Amino acid sequence: MLRLAARPLTRSHLARTYATAPASKPSNLPFYLLGAGTLGLGGYYYLNTSQPVQEKSPLDPENFKDFKLKKIVPYNHNTSEFIFELPNNEASLLSVASCIIVKSSDPEALKDAKGKPVIRPYTPISPSEKKGELTLLVKKYDTGQASKHIHELKEGDTLSIKGPIPKWPWTHNEFDEVALIGGGSGITPLYQILNHALSNPSNKTKFTLLFSNVTEADILLKPELENLKQKHPDNFNIVYILDNPPKGWAGPKGYIAKEVIQQHVAKPDLKEKVKVFVCGPPGQVAALAGKKAGMKQGELDGILKELGYTEDQAITQLIKLSYYYDIDCATELLHKQAYPAESKVAPISKAQQPEYRQVWNVELEAAVEEGVKLKSRSVSMYDHEVELDDGIWRVWSAQGASIDDPYDGLLP
Repeated sequence: MLRLAARPLTRSHLARTYATAPASKPSNLPFYLLGAGTLGLGGYYYLNTSQPVQEKSPLDPENFKDFKLKKIVPYNHNTSEFIFELPNNEASLLSVASCIIVKSSDPEALKDAKGKPVIRPYTPISPSEKKGELTLLVKKYDTGQASKHIHELKEGDTLSIKGPIPKWPWTHNEFDEVALIGGGSGITPLYQILNHALSNPSNKTKFTLLFSNVTEADILLKPELENLKQKHPDNFNIVYILDNPPKGWAGPKGYIAKEVIQQHVAKPDLKEKVKVFVCGPPGQVAALAGKKAGMKQGELDGILKELGYTEDQAITQLIKLSYYYDIDCATELLHKQAYPAESKVAPISKAQQPEYRQVWNVELEAAVEEGVKLKSRSVSMYDHEVELDDGIWRVWSAQGASIDDPYDGLLP
């Protein structure tokens, strides 16, 4: 899962270009990503000297635009690729790492319990330089409104898209070693970084992916990951971890244990030359890096701290964005719990909210945008009451759009 950055993101964060040298002051924060190319919306995309230059992305970070669904490719039992057509055969030019926000093109088709549009961020899996197409990998959840809506789309239908939302400014060769620790659909932002970095001929960074899933059938992007490993055997290694492995499984089982990290991840004594990105379910993130409140990076804890990693080496600040939104965690039932007076459905019991309640039952302060501070307290598994600076408590949901919040759900 990925968290929103604590500081406001402006258009100046969007421009990215290939860089073969590290930044003058590299950061090695453990990064919880939560889930494209290096060029921002205002960047220039040169194919070669004889071809025209694309100066602008067809997407808009300020406004929603409708894009036609070109093709649907079933991926596994509950996940499909949705390929959207970009006008004039243009490339998306999305920065790495970044995501987009989607909602229904029909304002009446997808609303929350208070009648506001349901919005979701997703991390595209298509390269930023891919011409004419933008691909989303969407897992369907029976109680996830946005994922159900997308899976009900037919070729020729449209989806309203806004973006990009920058998450982490990737710089080539800034780190010697990068560990990517992911779970479930949290793989999409990690894959975005991997695919982008390894496609750069000058890449020298070595990547290790620790990827946990329930069963082997649940492993998303496995062919693509294996292809990257085959092409870059000296710079990329994958370790799959399964809760319910098949007979004869030789890899790790269950949770991502301390021993797995010790065996496969670069040691923390590399200091600023090692970075750890974590993107997965809240229970997994809490075990690895400590409980994360709201949209702040938070204090490092858990297994990574035990092993000696610092807050400058482990990144989780994008967890919320990449995971809680991407996998449609906020469900219709949870909305009904947040608004029991409007619901005939009994509230979900505490017994139905095991590890997630533990993660979110905290108080926090976070900067949503410049000049806006908030406090939050848990009212359900994913719903929170939020107090803005006017002193009024409102309900905000991980579904993406708050109910009575003029800041429209804390998203840019």
